[in-house]
Amino acid sequence: MQVVIFADQNPRASIAALRSLCYHKIGVYVAIKSNSKLRFSFLNYTNFIDINKRLLRYEECDEKSLVNTLYTFREQIGQYILFPSGEKILRWVIAHKNELAQAGIILPTVNLESYEIISNKQSFINISQAHGLDVPSEFTELPTTFKEKFVIKAKTGIWDTESVLTRPVLVQTPKALNKLREKNLNLDAHFIQEYINGPSFYYCALYDRGEKKISFTQQTIVQQPSGMSVVKAVPATLPETVVRKIDLMMESLNWYGLMMIEVKEFNDKYYAIECNPRLWGPIQLVIDNGADFPYALWQLATKQPITGVSMVEQPYGYIWTLGYLHGLLLKWQSKTAFQIYSKTLKRRVVFRDVWFRRDAYTYFFVELFTILKTFVKVLVRN
Repeated sequence: MQVVIFADQNPRASIAALRSLCYHKIGVYVAIKSNSKLRFSFLNYTNFIDINKRLLRYEECDEKSLVNTLYTFREQIGQYILFPSGEKILRWVIAHKNELAQAGIILPTVNLESYEIISNKQSFINISQAHGLDVPSEFTELPTTFKEKFVIKAKTGIWDTESVLTRPVLVQTPKALNKLREKNLNLDAHFIQEYINGPSFYYCALYDRGEKKISFTQQTIVQQPSGMSVVKAVPATLPETVVRKIDLMMESLNWYGLMMIEVKEFNDKYYAIECNPRLWGPIQLVIDNGADFPYALWQLATKQPITGVSMVEQPYGYIWTLGYLHGLLLKWQSKTAFQIYSKTLKRRVVFRDVWFRRDAYTYFFVELFTILKTFVKVLVRN
């Protein structure tokens, strides 16, 4: 069965998934916003699809418009699997999961209740703690003066009000605290955690009704300022006790589909941070090292045996070179630094850039142009 991907919701993850699906000769359609600000953004996908036949446009102005667009796709291309991407629109789609399935639109995820338990920041912390995982301590209120680094997060996913953060914010300086207080946030909709100053690990896994099928762990080496995107990462391992607790937690939810859980290590303890139950940015690292999650997700959705795992003799690392450039912009704006953690590697790792590949040079230049344009705007504004 063919696949549809909301490719502009997470470009690095989408390109990685396209590479996988095209390698396995699976039919795939790319969907981008109908009101995309980049008029020629479709050029990013010319190495993967025939843009005259397999490029779709979707409406995301509201839930009804998006769901109606999915039914329009069904009329145009027949039955399809919709890969999970984009936090806001994915929740809209999951809410209609059963009706869509009856129409031949398959979404390989759990129901909305289970999804929100894992994806909402507060409930994820609660269920992690209930399953014996360590979690960061919480502040009772927003500090009036800066004494230590902390992270503030929205308890649930809310996108339609400026008084609620759409993503966690790492507060590292007195200036950052002052800017945060100026936002006039609805503090009842947020919670505040201590900052765990240690390396970050991503535990990635795919489950079939709670049974783990494949998994992979990576460690972040470089992360953009303010706790933003991963720039450099390598394969890693987690203690079996931590892995077992996570797997039991997902089993309790009868989890179906993929997910990535971030844990941070400090003083030999591993703290559960958050979960991303959809395609994640540096998923190319997982694929390069033989755990082909997009292909395995397609196999899961089509009820085939999961064979998307192969051994690689040469371990590969992940690097997003333009992420450094974008990170410099963030550093300039936030007056904070890159988060860098060293790791002693037992084997030589070859780093592969997500864009410096024959099929993605176009996207490299598009992203470079976007970053430089943002630099110019900031310079003019200042």
